[in-house]
Amino acid sequence: MDIVFAADDNYAAYLCVAAKSVEAAHPDTEIRFHVLDAGISEANRAAVAANLRGGGVISAL
Repeated sequence: MDIVFAADDNYAAYLCVAAKSVEAAHPDTEIRFHVLDAGISEANRAAVAANLRGGGVISAL
């Protein structure tokens, strides 16, 4: 499953919550998150990736 988010640094925490919700609803599904990066700091990108199941797959576009 591919999921696309558009986010900046202010939305990074909410992006993480939304991604965790998708993971919880689909525990046996491979999920790829694609993020349209409108200014997410490296620290927040790392925090989001660290909270995803198995490290998740995030590609910043």
